Amino acid sequence: MRNGVTFTGNLDHGYIGQNYGDEDYTDMVIQWSDNPGNYFFLP
Repeated sequence: MRNGVTFTGNLDHGYIGQNYGDEDYTDMVIQWSDNPGNYFFLP
């Protein structure tokens, strides 16, 4: 996750951007967290 925007505040974190790999493979990333230690994963 190199190209994107990070949002922080009130012990929360968000990221919207691009995750890219080898051979022209790219994914759109929308990530969030609510307080340290709590997280959600969507495959």
